[in-house]
Formats: sequence, structure tokens, C-alpha cells
Amino acid sequence: MADVTSLPPPAVVPVGVGGQQTSSTVAPGPSQGKSPTHDGNYIVRARGLPYDASRDDVIRFLSGCNLLRGAEGVHILVGVDGRSKGEALVELAAEEDVEKAMRHHTETMGHRYIEILQINRLEMEWEMNQQPPAPYSGDYLVRLRGLPWSAQAKDVLELLKDCVVLNGDKGIHFTFAPDGRASGEAFVELCSEEDGWASPLTV
Repeated sequence: MADVTSLPPPAVVPVGVGGQQTSSTVAPGPSQGKSPTHDGNYIVRARGLPYDASRDDVIRFLSGCNLLRGAEGVHILVGVDGRSKGEALVELAAEEDVEKAMRHHTETMGHRYIEILQINRLEMEWEMNQQPPAPYSGDYLVRLRGLPWSAQAKDVLELLKDCVVLNGDKGIHFTFAPDGRASGEAFVELCSEEDGWASPLTV
């Protein structure tokens, strides 16, 4: 078991109540304009979206572009409160679709100017790893920060032994850095809001 008692307590950050999510260490900055591509790297970031923008809105905005997996290839990013960040990652079918998407750079959706930036798959995977589990089955979700990199689900369960973790170790979701190493953070699904504060840890 990782030594979780010899370190300062990890922060516990409430994320959401009532399963509102849809599917930090600072994320690596997006590539400005075009970045080198290889197979599977036909991905763009749409930034500045209205906060209520849906997948269909993004697809309509990128008219003329072929998406790799249809609506499933549009990923609306949410923050730790479960609300939209006004950004989406879009998986496209080919390089020519990326070029078409870039032509929509600075066009408007509603009254907002939208930025279109090409990113690579590593950046996309990092962003997706930072997202709260979506959908998650619990009514309350917390984020642990400052965990030992070697921490495992059993260590988190021991740390939160006074809380009821939904589905046991299946309710614990670790996040990872772009190189695949543990980030020291995890999302934990709890059964109630009271469980979020049942631990003696400091927020």
C-alpha cells in the first residue's frame, strides 16, 4: 500500500451533485494553427463556444467537415463543476477536413467568435483524462489532488474509509499525464453529499 499518511492530505474538491456531467495540473498549451500530423491526428479544438452549445451545434458550425465518428467524435469539455468550459475537441476523418475546419476560424456562433486550433492526439488524450467520468452513476463526485503517484484504488478506499464510495474501487477514476504516468489526482464517486465531507481531510 502506498504511504498516504506521511504526506500532506490531498485536497478534496466537490465536483458535482446529481450527475450533471456530460463527457489539474495545468494542461499543455494547444498548438497554435497547424501542428505536424500523422495517422489519427486529425483533431481540432473549438474554443469560445456558447456554454450551452451542443454536439449538434458544433457539427453545424463545422459544416463541410467529415467527422471520424459522427457525433461521438465531438467532445464537449466540462470543468470541475460539471459545466461546459466553452470548448470542444473534434475528431475529423482526414487532413482535408482539418483544413476545412480551419477555414471556420474566427467565424461566429451566436454572438461569439470561435477559435479553431489543430491539436494532436496526445493533447486530446490528456484533456479527456482530466474530464470527470461521464456519465457517472453516483449523485456526488469529489476530486482528490496530491495523491502519491503510486497510489492505487485500495489506498484511496483506505484514505476515505469513513465515506461510502459507490461501487467500491470501480468508483475511483485516476487521471494521467500525457506520458501515461499518474497525475496524483483521482475522481471518486460517493453515495451522498455528506460523504464528501465525512473524511477528516482538508479541502
